[in-house]
Amino acid sequence: MDDPYSYVAEFKRISVSLNYERIFQRIYGSQIKLLQFLAALENSVKEFVLAQSYAEHISLAENSNLTLVEYINFLKDSGLLIETGKDHYRINQYGKDFLTYIVEQYPYTWNGKSM
Repeated sequence: MDDPYSYVAEFKRISVSLNYERIFQRIYGSQIKLLQFLAALENSVKEFVLAQSYAEHISLAENSNLTLVEYINFLKDSGLLIETGKDHYRINQYGKDFLTYIVEQYPYTWNGKSM
């Protein structure tokens, strides 16, 4: 690997992987399910759809003090979700790539994360 461009490409790959790992350690299973749902759509969705996923999280999670805003902001701040208009959201390419990454890295356990 004497080519400097190879080093840069490898550094970028490792950096993105590390960021995905950080996200995966903090994300809830219901958020992953929500991202999967959004990845299958072509259009953005209203916040109401995200609120349904949040309601599922609250009903299944033990002792969750997470608010809807925090639930959505985690996805936005992690770069997995973008707001396309007032109360409209969609998954972006980084979010789709995150889903691909976790399926490849954790083929047997990624969908078993706690809600």
